[in-house]
Amino acid sequence: AMSEAAGFAAIEIEDQLLPKRAHHHIGIEHLIPQELMVQKIQEAVAARRDPDFIIIGRTNACRTDGIDEALRRADAYKRAGADMLLVLPKTAEQARAIGERIEGPMFYFMLGGPDSMGMTLAELGALGYKIVCDAITPLYARQKALRLCYEALAKGLPDPTLAGNYKEEDHMIHQTIELDKLLAIERRTVEK
Repeated sequence: AMSEAAGFAAIEIEDQLLPKRAHHHIGIEHLIPQELMVQKIQEAVAARRDPDFIIIGRTNACRTDGIDEALRRADAYKRAGADMLLVLPKTAEQARAIGERIEGPMFYFMLGGPDSMGMTLAELGALGYKIVCDAITPLYARQKALRLCYEALAKGLPDPTLAGNYKEEDHMIHQTIELDKLLAIERRTVEK
């Protein structure tokens, strides 16, 4: 209910221990029993107020127990009321098999950019994957840009990403934050 009140469109509920352990980043998963996860989904469904709010049931069981256990869990999460499933595959081949064996809609979490998928977005869509998320590429791109920027600044060199083109990026930031709208509000109120 708090996620809905905050304006979120969806919530992802995972079958992992909370708080999530750092070992997840080196391939060690700590799955909770399926029954506990089913209860988490059922409680989320009971708390939902907006019928358009999406509850995503996620399992990482492919990484611990294999695809059959992951599919068994996904089926239980769907029966518990999850609107969408995220069955995190280890490989592109598993992603295809998951799409062929589970009725969607599904969420695809990219692990390494579009090249890691082994299929096109259209092929994923045909398999029932309705949301494709790449949280890794922007994170790594930002990290690399920051690292290169600070390395250049420490050497007294210009930033290699901007190549001295500060005005263009400044303009892009102003477009992104819709600066004109903010200025119009100030002109009507505090800047009279």
